This record gives sequence, structure tokens and C-alpha cells, in this order.
Amino acid sequence: MLCGGGVTGEDVREGWLHNVQEQADFGAVAFKAYMTPSVPTYPRVTDPEMYEAFVAVEKKQDFP
Repeated sequence: MLCGGGVTGEDVREGWLHNVQEQADFGAVAFKAYMTPSVPTYPRVTDPEMYEAFVAVEKKQDFP
């Protein structure tokens, strides 16, 4: 079981939200959204992108 997965603005912008499902399939039980541009590889998630990511996480039906 993984303690958490991650979602970036790039995941939303590039259509990579399938990564949420893949991380959940590997056992992720929580997800972190990178809200600030702390490093170039994790750009800031905008509010609409965050909502889209939350919807993708919510669709994962079999969380423990």
C-alpha cells in the first residue's frame, strides 16, 4: 500500500489523469496536489485543474 499519490497541473493540462487510477491501483490511499511551483517539474495547479483532479480521485470507487 502506498501512503499517497501525486497530481500536478501538468497531469491535468496534458490529459494524464489516468495516472490517478494507476496510482490507486498500486495502492495509493491519498493524493497530494502540488499547489505552488516549488520546482519546475511540479508547476502550480490552478483551481479549475485542482477540481478536475479531485473529480478524477473521487471516481476511484474502491478506496479503503
